[in-house]
Parts: sequence; structure tokens; C-alpha cells
Amino acid sequence: MTVWNQHIRMPALQLNLVRCVVISVMFGVALPFIEWPVGMAFYSGAIVAGIASAVTTTSLFYGAKEHSAHLASLFMPLAMIFTFALWLFIGEGRWAWLAHHPVNAAVITAAMIVANITVFKMRHIRFTHTSFVGLVVLNALMIGLSQIWVKKTVDDTLDAMVMLSFVIFLSQVVCTALWMRFKNIPIQPLRINRNIAVLSVVSALSCLCSWYAVLWAADPSYVTAVLLAAPFLLMLYHRAMKHDISQSLIPGAIITLCSFVVIVFSL
Repeated sequence: MTVWNQHIRMPALQLNLVRCVVISVMFGVALPFIEWPVGMAFYSGAIVAGIASAVTTTSLFYGAKEHSAHLASLFMPLAMIFTFALWLFIGEGRWAWLAHHPVNAAVITAAMIVANITVFKMRHIRFTHTSFVGLVVLNALMIGLSQIWVKKTVDDTLDAMVMLSFVIFLSQVVCTALWMRFKNIPIQPLRINRNIAVLSVVSALSCLCSWYAVLWAADPSYVTAVLLAAPFLLMLYHRAMKHDISQSLIPGAIITLCSFVVIVFSL
């Protein structure tokens, strides 16, 4: 998904709107055949996840179009750190575990400090101050909050996951359309081609898989840690294609290494 718009270069909001409309229809077809979850907690969590997804996905598409897919995905390590920190206050028994493992706690703290310093040092590479804050810090926080909220409010049944996915993408449709209206961007007629169709199918499957992973993981930050393989793959891709990725390889590797250290020492 991050590398997609680097090639087709479609306006980010328009691409996200078309993609989410297609996926909402895909999941909407299944609604008459499932048992709908009850309770406002479920739907509020799904809407929060949808809003977070709208912001992060649009930022990914925009960052890939304006910079590169590699730079657009740099918020992932920071998202992992934020999620881990938030889960300390919400997850049961996390503080007790750290108290019984002081060495692990010290290494985790050091890794987080190094990772955060490195992230802020990266600002001079490509990002202006505004785009850095919007793409990295805001996206990381929204991912952490949405993952924890969903983990606390959603069951892992197939019916619940289908409804969760439907509400997430429907929320994205509404958010993206309102965003375009606010920015006075005309909503173009929906034009679905092979690129959009493939991206929609991949997005729908990744939504189900990623949220199942969040629900099943002991700590939701572990899911983001696994996804940190993506920036490494994108680095290799850009090198093979001889794209300019400036000096982001070294700090990106440091951030990723720190994030894996946090995971290893928290097991």
C-alpha cells in the first residue's frame, strides 16, 4: 500500500475515497448474513479506528506521492513505541512485570529514548516541521489509541471482525469526503480500474488480518513490531530501483533496531 501511490500518483484523498467506497460495498454485502454486535463500545471503537485509518492511510498515500514510500512509513516505529507505552497504563499486570524485571525495564527505556531522539533528528532529511508532525507523531498516536480501543472493545468472532471492517471503511468514506469538502477539493466520479480493484482487495484482507493480530497479541505493539519489516523491504526496493532515499537508511535502521529491542526485552 505504501509503495502503490508512488507509481500511480493519484491524489491521496481521492484515492482513499474510491478505495474505501469499494471496500465498504465488499463488506456490506456480508452484513445480512452475520450477527451484528451490540453495544456502543464496539461501534465507538470501530469509528475511532476508522478515523485513525483515514488519517494514516491518506498520509501514507500523500507521503508516497510527494516523497517516497519509505519515508511515508517512518511513523511505524514511533507508533510501536507509543502503543507500548499506552498499554503499560491500560494492560493488566504490565507495571508489575516491569518491576520484577528491572534490567529489561532499563533496556526498554533506553531503546525508547534513542528511538525518539533519532526520529526527531530525521526531521532535517526530507520533512518540513508541519509535515513531520502530521505524518509521524499524529499518525503514531492515532494508531496506538485505535489499536488499544479496539482490543478493549471488540471480540474476535468472524461476525464482529466483518462488522468492524465495514464500520472502519465506512467511517473512512465519511471522513475523507468531509476532509475533501473542507479543503474545497472536488469529488471526482468513481472510476474503478484494475489498480483500484487490486488495492481494494489487498486493503480489505490486510484489515481483517491486522485487526485479528491486534486482538490475539498479548500486547498490541507487537503487531506494529512485526510490520517494521516493511520499511526494511522498502529500503531494499528503493536501492534496487536506484531511488534517492537520502540519509534515511541509517536513522531508519536505528529506530527499527530500537523497536525490536523493546519487543525482545518485553517478552
